[in-house]
Amino acid sequence: GLLLGVALALLMPAASAATRSRLTNDVLEVAGILAFAALVAACFVVDEYDPPLYLGGFFAVAALTVIVIAAAITPESPLVGRVLRVAPLRWLGIRSYSLYLWHFPIFMVTRPELDLPFGGFASLVLRLALALAFAEMSYRFIEQPVRDGALGRLWAYMTHDHGPMR
Repeated sequence: GLLLGVALALLMPAASAATRSRLTNDVLEVAGILAFAALVAACFVVDEYDPPLYLGGFFAVAALTVIVIAAAITPESPLVGRVLRVAPLRWLGIRSYSLYLWHFPIFMVTRPELDLPFGGFASLVLRLALALAFAEMSYRFIEQPVRDGALGRLWAYMTHDHGPMR
């Protein structure tokens, strides 16, 4: 899956939307819509115990995801790009790495009927809310400061003589 993403990153700029034909852009848009629909359907049909998932299913999900991304980053994308640029999805996408890091430990310490006195939809909502809250805090208080140069400023402060600590 990672290599498919790398391939997309390398090939997409070379085949910029300006140099592609209108037909190619239209085909990419239709492929993106179909791939997105297939991914949404898979969320409801496939579970982690389905053998086909381990016999090429994960590769299929990665390939479908690459198609959706390719369609979404095409400037002329009238639907896929517009849908994926809506504010809630952009918010989620920007925080996706933090969410990826936090969801597992949170889900491990909030097991329905074991760690939580309830299960079902209520436990899912609680667990997702906690994961989203922790992802937001990580993004705001760790990722953003690092991106804004906090580590560089700390390093500069630590490597220069500032006299006695006050």
